[in-house]
Amino acid sequence: CMPGGIKMSPRLECLDKDLNPIPGLYAAGNASGDLYAQDYPIHVSGTSTSRCLTWGYLLGRFIAGVE
Repeated sequence: CMPGGIKMSPRLECLDKDLNPIPGLYAAGNASGDLYAQDYPIHVSGTSTSRCLTWGYLLGRFIAGVE
């Protein structure tokens, strides 16, 4: 896990230092989202796997233009 991570938009686009989407660059999984600012909740089983699967699914839908 990577506490902090890449900041991203609600559509999983990576954001630059000014919080603007970087065209064509998306993120999903542990290194994305800045979800865990300081600590990773090791007491919650499946957090990493479920986040990767769900965000990967959504990212595919965003890129395909379904969402």
